[in-house]
Amino acid sequence: MSTYWDKCFQEKDLSKINTPGLYRELTKTNTSFQELKKVWSIDLGSDITEVELDEVWMRALTVSKDVTLTLTQLKTVRRYNRALSKLQRVGLRPAGICWKCSAEVGTYLHVVWDCVTTKSFWTEVCKMASDITRKQIEPDPAICLLGILSRLDNQSNSEWLATAFAVTKMLIHCKWKDPSAPTVQDWFNALAKIAKLERVIYGNIDSVCNYDKIWGPFLSSII
Repeated sequence: MSTYWDKCFQEKDLSKINTPGLYRELTKTNTSFQELKKVWSIDLGSDITEVELDEVWMRALTVSKDVTLTLTQLKTVRRYNRALSKLQRVGLRPAGICWKCSAEVGTYLHVVWDCVTTKSFWTEVCKMASDITRKQIEPDPAICLLGILSRLDNQSNSEWLATAFAVTKMLIHCKWKDPSAPTVQDWFNALAKIAKLERVIYGNIDSVCNYDKIWGPFLSSII
């Protein structure tokens, strides 16, 4: 039987999915919150505090005005994409080797972060994000994957960074089975599209000043 999340992630018309509905479902699954916290803590090699866990879920729900990015962040936190190692265990793949590097076991963390091809993309993204925000951002899965931006020494530009990292994950998910990784140009192009969408939305709610504050550094970098 399809779950609520299965239907969300398979929905082609994303306008049918609303944030309040997502929030209601999240509040029903506190047990899975704790299980996910345990799994992520093991993968990250450090404990996730209850305050950080709250930040993870609230960041997922507010990452962007674009529902696609909201779902991308939720898919990442909930580890929705099937890791190759898991597909092998249930008999859907003859071997659990990563599609990209063809060398390591394709666990979820490996595919979205540790694979040399994916890690190179994340390194480039963090370098570009550092240049745009004028602060040093080191690749860190807790920050980039889960959105725990409170771990940054300098938390300015956090809203834009959350969106920028969500776009990175969206591109990685789009190339889940592709041997190659997305490019920085793909990242810039995707962010530019999100910027145009959010400009319209912020304009409709008379909040252009907030838009300029969030997107100003990025827009300045491409002029």
